Amino acid sequence: MNAGINHQRFAQLMSLGSFDGIFIYREALPIGPPVWEWVCARRFRKPVLFDFDDAVFLGDTNPTNWIVGRMKCAWKVERVIRWSRQVIAGNAYLAAYARAHHLHVTVIPTPIDTSRYQPRQAAEGMNGRIPVIGW
Repeated sequence: MNAGINHQRFAQLMSLGSFDGIFIYREALPIGPPVWEWVCARRFRKPVLFDFDDAVFLGDTNPTNWIVGRMKCAWKVERVIRWSRQVIAGNAYLAAYARAHHLHVTVIPTPIDTSRYQPRQAAEGMNGRIPVIGW
């Protein structure tokens, strides 16, 4: 692990006060209690958008990963949902769980419906450039 990258990430976390809002993806901190999530939502008092696409609240872990299993905090997801201004769930099952803890839940399905979205030979207006999508 590169110490420079860790230092940069820590510096970003310390500058949260300068941001308008904070996007938390469920994999940002998959183990441990919700310390940084609490800092984002409560200490910096920033609107939090929480996005999760897996039933991480179940806490199931493969027996071969028993060390990780002991460090997981399945209750963390409920807390982060409650502290968020908006929650994005990857499917209806996850949304039902989130709605038990929060009113503002939106479903954005994780998979792409390939029967509806088909690649085109050439995107209109792209002039041969390759589109880049990121998050």
